[in-house]
Amino acid sequence: MKTPHLPWKWIIPIVLVSIIIADAFVQKHMDIVLQGFFCNDENNYFPASNMEKAYEAYLGLGKWQRVHFEDDLFVEIGSKKDYTTASASKIVAYAAAKELDFLVVPEHLISHYANAFTLVDLSTLTSQKLSLFLSGTDRKPRCLLDLGESRYLKGKTTTESYFLMVPETSRRKEAVRQFLTYAFSEDMKRSLPNR
Repeated sequence: MKTPHLPWKWIIPIVLVSIIIADAFVQKHMDIVLQGFFCNDENNYFPASNMEKAYEAYLGLGKWQRVHFEDDLFVEIGSKKDYTTASASKIVAYAAAKELDFLVVPEHLISHYANAFTLVDLSTLTSQKLSLFLSGTDRKPRCLLDLGESRYLKGKTTTESYFLMVPETSRRKEAVRQFLTYAFSEDMKRSLPNR
């Protein structure tokens, strides 16, 4: 008796669909504790995967909890390139869906995003010590946090300053507060895992 065989051209799509379904199941049960985007990080000051691992270890997250950072977004104002358009669209979409907790941008993109979003007054999320690093725009005077003295940039020579902003739509503001404390604390400073 001959056993039936699936044609090879069916096996690959079946495997791909199975992987997609499994990934969707895992993502559905995953609890994102904090989600942040790092934009135009050409010098890799904010290595997302390393930062995720270090911060997750610091928080002691459970099996189904995770921190999600992205550092591969690149925005160029006025550009029609597919990648920059996709990056800008992703930032706006995640903010609109209330899934973006914070955004880190270089100085030249501040006015673009400060005008695009309603931003949180960061003095409500930072300690007195961190208030020294707050700045803002005409519309919102304390909506930007300079990351120059954070564990990620302190002691590094940068070509441009990077600022953290929190969209008003962020649902995890307390998680942002905890991350800011971690990012600027000296006594808890831990090195990032190697790539």
